[in-house]
Amino acid sequence: MSARRARAALTAAILLAPAMRTSLHAEDIAPPPAATLTITVHNVSDAGGELRIGVFDEAGYRTKGAAPIARKRTLARGGTMTVTIEGIAPGTYAVKMFQDINGNGIFDVGMRLTEPFGISNDAQASLSLPAFDDAKIALHAGDNAIDVTLH
Repeated sequence: MSARRARAALTAAILLAPAMRTSLHAEDIAPPPAATLTITVHNVSDAGGELRIGVFDEAGYRTKGAAPIARKRTLARGGTMTVTIEGIAPGTYAVKMFQDINGNGIFDVGMRLTEPFGISNDAQASLSLPAFDDAKIALHAGDNAIDVTLH
């Protein structure tokens, strides 16, 4: 490389360095937009306990013990309640919830369901969980709202 080309390359590097430095800072990159989900829950029992809500992607929806991608626990108040979950990545999900009346942290089932439960789109469960396609909801960046009735 000739001395003239070497000087030109060095000059270009010096002139461009400040622009390159400032354009690569992490704080200059905007975070991806998030979704907020507001759920109006109907038919909450007067028996108390906690309302436990999980937002699941398709892979976790039917998997026993799978962690939801978002969750919320709140004290249950009889009648109709509104619960908001923030910071969810936009996408397609299903919501499962139950009223943990006895406070043991698990959905108690037996010969009879002893704790009220609900699923997005009010998808009906008979002997098993409804199909993901019946319960799925699309969450977009910004505010989203659904209604769920406990049974």
